[in-house]
Amino acid sequence: MPATPSLAEYGEGFGLGAADLRWFWDKYLAPGDERHPHASPMRTPDLRGLPPALLITAECDPLRDDGEQFAARLRESGVPTTVSRYEGGSTGSSPSLGWWTRRTRHRRRRALG
Repeated sequence: MPATPSLAEYGEGFGLGAADLRWFWDKYLAPGDERHPHASPMRTPDLRGLPPALLITAECDPLRDDGEQFAARLRESGVPTTVSRYEGGSTGSSPSLGWWTRRTRHRRRRALG
C-alpha cells in the first residue's frame, strides 16, 4: 500500500485507519500479488478505452489521494473523468444523506450525460 499525504494525515482518528487498510490489503492479496493489475485498477498498464468515470473522494479519507491519482491516470489516458472531493467528508460519510445524494446525482448527470 503506497504512502500518500492523505494516508499520513488521515490514517488515524478518522474512522478507517492505516492499520485497518493494511489488514484488508493483506487479506485481499496473496503474498507477491501486490503489483498485479487485478489488485488495483491503478496498476493496470493501459486505461485507454474505458467509459467516462466519476470519482468521488472525501477530504478526510486516507484513500483520497489514491482516488485522485487514479483520476489523473484516467485523464492522461484520454478517459473523460470528473472528480468530486467532499470537503470535510471522511471515510464512511453517509451517501444516504440528502445533500450527498442530490449533489452526487447532479454531478453524475453532468459528468456522464
